[in-house]
Amino acid sequence: MMNIFTAAWLLAGALAAAGPAANTVITGTVAETMDSGGYTYVRLLRGKEALWLAVPQTKPTLGKKMSFQPGLKMKDFKSKTLNRTFPVIIFS
Repeated sequence: MMNIFTAAWLLAGALAAAGPAANTVITGTVAETMDSGGYTYVRLLRGKEALWLAVPQTKPTLGKKMSFQPGLKMKDFKSKTLNRTFPVIIFS
């Protein structure tokens, strides 16, 4: 049976393996938004990179620089309500 110290050590190792990016605030310029199913989907421009995030429904302003908390990263996420598949999306 695993004790609390072993569990803490394993968790610390997993977090270290995830790297600092897993805990870094995600900042960029809002390029596109859409609401569906209680979420706002935000396409964020970060330099030459674009990134999709899903956040609890809100009203981001196009062209505004915004920051989001890191969250669960999903690949090939299919939104049934939008009838769209996002190659990569972060649920923040």
